[in-house]
Amino acid sequence: MHHRGQAFRFDSRNDCCRRQARKGMLAFAKRMAPPQTTHAPSAASEKASRTSLNIRTRLRPILFSVGDCVFLLVIGAVAAMVMRLIDSLAWNAVLTWVVGMALAMLAQTILAFAAAPLLGSIETMVPSMVLTMLCPMALDLLEMIGADLGWSWSIGFGAGLGFAMFLFVEIYGVRCRKSPHRLGVRR
Repeated sequence: MHHRGQAFRFDSRNDCCRRQARKGMLAFAKRMAPPQTTHAPSAASEKASRTSLNIRTRLRPILFSVGDCVFLLVIGAVAAMVMRLIDSLAWNAVLTWVVGMALAMLAQTILAFAAAPLLGSIETMVPSMVLTMLCPMALDLLEMIGADLGWSWSIGFGAGLGFAMFLFVEIYGVRCRKSPHRLGVRR
């Protein structure tokens, strides 16, 4: 059984330890806190920072759209160039189609992995995969019906398909954002 005096001394020692720990934590927090400014920010500087943030917020989607467009233009041109290179080997038609499309898809995958950190992996992979399948097939179809495009026209055709894919994706995105079927999604 404890005497009142002993219990009191034990509690007071415990309180003393708590106070010292609290003082140490406060001193540590003061050392780690960033230096505080002595003046309040002016209204002009607050307005300038808000304007700068507003410009960055508005500019970001535009830059992403430009990046997506350029990426799909490059993918279309590369797919057409790869298909033209394989066509120039004068192999069997079926072998040319298979190898040309496989190499175009390999080039697309490498470029998509390179652009994914900037543009996003889904945004680069999905449209560019469809584009890389369509472009070589369309060039082969044109060749089968006798419309042999030269190198520059083939690359331009691939870039044009890339731009068409970009427009399709942008229009689809706008339509999806305006859809009334998007329940629970902030508009």
